[in-house]
Amino acid sequence: MPGGITRVYSEEEKQNAVHAYFRTGSTRAAAAQCNIPKSTIDQWKRTDWWQAIFDTFKNKMQNKLVADFTKIISNATEQLIERVENGDEVILQKTGSTIRKKIPAKELSTIIKDVTASKLNIERPSSRTTKPNTTIKELQKQFEVRGEDSKAKEMRH
Repeated sequence: MPGGITRVYSEEEKQNAVHAYFRTGSTRAAAAQCNIPKSTIDQWKRTDWWQAIFDTFKNKMQNKLVADFTKIISNATEQLIERVENGDEVILQKTGSTIRKKIPAKELSTIIKDVTASKLNIERPSSRTTKPNTTIKELQKQFEVRGEDSKAKEMRH
């Protein structure tokens, strides 16, 4: 500042600068939005308090985004279920009335393939019957036992 006077910024101004930087990704844009010199914001970015405010705001925004997308997915899922059960609404050109038309099998197949199958794949517990840590030696022993059983059968016949 002119004349060597240092400007003291309030906590709210500092938070606004952090938020502006988070939204824009640019110290220059944040400085312009908040009317704070870019050099001041560059200095603040190197402080612990800046990082703490940034991380807190980032977490808050991520949580909001997850909540928003969860709401969208939930709403879309409810609408999809309703349409699968009752069909799509179709307006008849001649009368202007609305009827329900069943969803074609190809579209139902796409729904199952694109949505349901991938969802179940994520949440279904593994159906493996063998342990992933089975060693080569253990497998070799199993084959040897089976081989001996086969030889014994051949000898009996």
